[in-house]
Parts: sequence; C-alpha cells; structure tokens
Amino acid sequence: MDKPNWIRLLAVVAATFTAVTAIAAPVGVTVNGILLDSDGSDGEGWMYASFTLTLTNTGPFTLSGTNTAGAVRVVVSDGIANTVALSNLTLRATGCVQCLPEGLGTINRKENANRLKI
Repeated sequence: MDKPNWIRLLAVVAATFTAVTAIAAPVGVTVNGILLDSDGSDGEGWMYASFTLTLTNTGPFTLSGTNTAGAVRVVVSDGIANTVALSNLTLRATGCVQCLPEGLGTINRKENANRLKI
C-alpha cells in the first residue's frame, strides 16, 4: 500500500474510534454531594448506571439537582428502610413507569426545603 492509502486508512480508523468513544457527562443530579455522570457513578450504598439510581442500604442519602432529560430514575431496594432527603431536586419523568417509587415512603416537606417535581 502506498503512503496516501495508509494515510486514508488511518484517518478512517481514527474517525471510527472517535465516533464510538463515549464521553462521560454530568447528568445534573448529586447523591450526598457526588455528581452523577452518564458513564455511571457509585458511592457507599448507591450506584447509578443506565439512567437508574439504585439506593441499596439505609443511607442517609441526600438527592439534589436537576435533570430534565429523564436520565435519572430512582429505585429503592426491596426490604430496606432508607433515609432519603430531597433537596431542590427536579426530575422529569419520560413515561408512566418513572414516578415516585413505592419504596421511597413518605416525603416530609419543610417550607419548600425539599421538592420533587415529576
């Protein structure tokens, strides 16, 4: 192969690699001050992957921030009594399956300190 063909081949390979390389981006929501990102995040007692934030132990957890793209769904593990505070949290539901989970329990509001917009 002559030099111009190698250059074209390398350019195509580089363009293909760049097109399929995912870049993690923040989704706008935090758990205990840790920003969730599109590549996945985790911390003590929680993990975020594939648009789902799963709370796996008793916490306590503070969820805050804004995601209006429907990229954060909160799931509370069965059989776990979680302490979850919602602080200026705004989430957008993209379908009827994205709503306040049963396992989350009662939300106690104090003078608009905690909000959940769905």
